[in-house]
Amino acid sequence: MISVRKNPNEVPAILKSPETEQVIQTLLEIGKFVGYPRLDILMHEEVLGKLLEIHYNKCAFCEAGISIEESTAFLTHYRSPELYYWLIYEWTNLLPVCEECKLYEDSQFPIMNKHKRVKTPPEDRNLWRADSDIHLAEEPLIINPELDIPEKYLAIDRDGNFQAIKRNLRATSTITAYKINMGSSAVARHRIIREVTQNIYQAATNLLKETVRYPTPLPILQKYFEPVLTELNAMAAQRTPHSMLGKNMIFNFEYFFIEECEDFEIMRVLEQCQVHFIETITPFLNIDFPEEQKANEDNTLILESMFIKNIRCFDKISIDLPHIHTKENITLIVGTNGTGKSTILQLIALGLSNIPKPPINYGWKNMVHGNKKTGHLVLRLQGFGEEVNIKFKIDKDGVMNTGSHRRYFEMIRENLLILGYSTGKKGLKNYDFQHRTFAPVASLFGENGFLKSEDDHSTYFYIENNIEPIQKIVNRLLAPSSKITESQYNEKLEQGLLGLNKDGDFIFQTSTGEALISAMSDGFQTVFNWILDLCVRAIQHPFDLEHPESIQAIVLIDEIDVHLSPNLQRTLIPRLAEVFPNTQFLIGTQSPFMIQSMTANNVIALEWEDERIITHPFLMDGIPWAWTISEILARLLGNVTEISPIMDDYLTELSQAIGKNDKLYAEQLYLKIKNALPKLSPYHEYLEIIAKDFFTITNKK
Repeated sequence: MISVRKNPNEVPAILKSPETEQVIQTLLEIGKFVGYPRLDILMHEEVLGKLLEIHYNKCAFCEAGISIEESTAFLTHYRSPELYYWLIYEWTNLLPVCEECKLYEDSQFPIMNKHKRVKTPPEDRNLWRADSDIHLAEEPLIINPELDIPEKYLAIDRDGNFQAIKRNLRATSTITAYKINMGSSAVARHRIIREVTQNIYQAATNLLKETVRYPTPLPILQKYFEPVLTELNAMAAQRTPHSMLGKNMIFNFEYFFIEECEDFEIMRVLEQCQVHFIETITPFLNIDFPEEQKANEDNTLILESMFIKNIRCFDKISIDLPHIHTKENITLIVGTNGTGKSTILQLIALGLSNIPKPPINYGWKNMVHGNKKTGHLVLRLQGFGEEVNIKFKIDKDGVMNTGSHRRYFEMIRENLLILGYSTGKKGLKNYDFQHRTFAPVASLFGENGFLKSEDDHSTYFYIENNIEPIQKIVNRLLAPSSKITESQYNEKLEQGLLGLNKDGDFIFQTSTGEALISAMSDGFQTVFNWILDLCVRAIQHPFDLEHPESIQAIVLIDEIDVHLSPNLQRTLIPRLAEVFPNTQFLIGTQSPFMIQSMTANNVIALEWEDERIITHPFLMDGIPWAWTISEILARLLGNVTEISPIMDDYLTELSQAIGKNDKLYAEQLYLKIKNALPKLSPYHEYLEIIAKDFFTITNKK
């Protein structure tokens, strides 16, 4: 199924003839579809021949080759004649199909907006067109290759079956309605994939008989692969039957030919083939997007999900980020120590930055799980009307290899900042070229020496020239007041960043007077440093810091709560969401205060189950801002209550003493607990309930 364009004004003469007009008038008078359509009109050579010319002599749905001469070409209606009788002879409602797709023709026409279904013929004949406003308002669930871009919605898997991209409902409905994964066309696609795969593997095998040099010289690659790739490229041409399959095999070369390859040497040859030949081909998803559709595409690139297999503590795990289904841009990853929160953030940082291995080895060891040979990572992003899968294999040395399309990483670099922060304390300053790509995420690996600061001369230039927007952002995020109005952002706050002093140091207003950043607490300095780094790197990208909502980034933060006061833990998350609405934050934490500050249930919980890590959305009803601290702790840590373990032990002993009728010991425990409780504690009442009817005692303060 491919995108084609029909000119609605170039109507075949037979459809405009007086005879056809009389047939249409009869239908309008009757007011419904009766009998059979006039095949002498619909199957006229003018009509069917023109349709075949537009669709390159292929079925509009399964792309099987069809022709009038061989009597394999038929005609179907996009909108069903049973429901839209007046459209039986409408030029824009006609599509050429093969015999099998004609057989599966349905009398129904599913739409999204059922209340907007057109049930009577409009008087204006222009509104009969398939692209009229009233027809588009129905939001059809069947893809029309003459109006839509099928390549946006449909992909083909290794078995030759059409699959819905991003589980798109229109794609699923089209596959179901026309049974395009059944019949001879599906068999043909499967056969083509098998033959092309055999030819490509054979070319690699023949090459390895001549040389095992790595990397393989380009002339030798050309010698063995140009014939088979030329054939594959020809298969992707619009006029070729099953051209969408050809395009899929080219664009998803790694998926079809590399990912399942079990021979390591052949796999390396195919990865070189992809780099030298495949990545130079313009991806087919970029073609033929009407300007009005381009304008409506979501150009925000976000991480949608990830899959991890045989890496560190993970056997196999799939993580769907819940904010994809909400308007929230912050996801918390929670779990006890050893459940892999840091590993997840580090893998995302290296993968999206296309860094094979950290140039500094702070803890980057034993990456492959157990006795496995390799680990696997898949990062799925979406944006610009595409879904992108970036795949990695990790070897025993911790090196992440990818055969994914180079264009993916170019798209990320052009549109996204990838930043990572944690509580690292190292201070590496002298770094070579290999560290430049690593610097924005180095903090996740324990190295804070790469963070942008006022001490660096080149960085100071950006800070000095953008001190006002930096001041505004810092104070919106870190000022102690939980309620800050827009008019206060530039005012001298009770506690907040004032700017730079004459020596070029950051100076803050505190409750006891002015203070340099170096005099602030370690926790405050840590958070301020990564906020400053984010601001400077955003300026350098360049984004407009005066409008932080313009900043598109994926920011990974590990142990964000370690150095924060409880008050700041409660306020930082909602402030980040407000200040950076188009920045995606993935944050690892164990803080119930931070979980409680979430306005949506975007919380991923990691936990052990049967000696393996599993993940799921935080299994608790409601929204985090309505959860109590004790409820969150109980979910995170198991059987945990809001009282201390000591208090819990004393209450248990009191209950046991009462049960044994040990009045003396029970009274001693009662008084001990009673005197320890705050005056307004609800546990005074709880104690009275426990002791009721057992003994009478005078309360003592």
